[in-house]
Amino acid sequence: MMKSAVKNIGYYQWLLVVFLLLCGQASAQNHFGVGLGNSYLQPVGSLQNWFKGTSKAPQVSFIFNRTAEAQWQFFATAAHFDQPNKEKLYYKDLQLDLKLYGAGVAYVSYLSVPRWRLQPFWKGAVTLFRWEAVRGAYQTADRLVPQRFQQAWSFAAYGGLGMAFHVTRFLKFNVSGGYQLVVAELWPALALHLENVSGLQIMRFEMEFQWMF
Repeated sequence: MMKSAVKNIGYYQWLLVVFLLLCGQASAQNHFGVGLGNSYLQPVGSLQNWFKGTSKAPQVSFIFNRTAEAQWQFFATAAHFDQPNKEKLYYKDLQLDLKLYGAGVAYVSYLSVPRWRLQPFWKGAVTLFRWEAVRGAYQTADRLVPQRFQQAWSFAAYGGLGMAFHVTRFLKFNVSGGYQLVVAELWPALALHLENVSGLQIMRFEMEFQWMF
């Protein structure tokens, strides 16, 4: 029994050595990483009748390089639209606020090998958002329009193009831009001349640092 136990310990030691070697090889090839970035979001379509653009859109991601040409990202993100578009609103001082919190997965495909440290790519992503929208109460000439609060879960799809700058072997700086559609609806308020928003359409302009290890 003692010999069997010693043999089992030796077996697990070999497994541990193989595991550490595999992890070291993956690390040497920069298969894993983390990313930290921020985006400028510009509403388009009917959403731009409610809000101006915002830069309150941070994102953190966990990265897995499947191959040298492809990358998976698992990310958490948020966005806050708090600047009503007074040029479009009938009542200029109407309070509007929209917050989104989400997590998702993105696939990045590099279009060529790095040249002069630059590498173009395209990116597609799917996100599940929890969002909250507030339209403040407002007193018109003949009535008080009460506050309205909405919240829901919604999926979003994104597609865009970008460029990666390889600062060092372990550090990249990415810039990209693309179109995002959140499958959600903001309800209208006819008394306030506020039309509904069916589908939140957003142009995203992203900047991100990635640390690979």
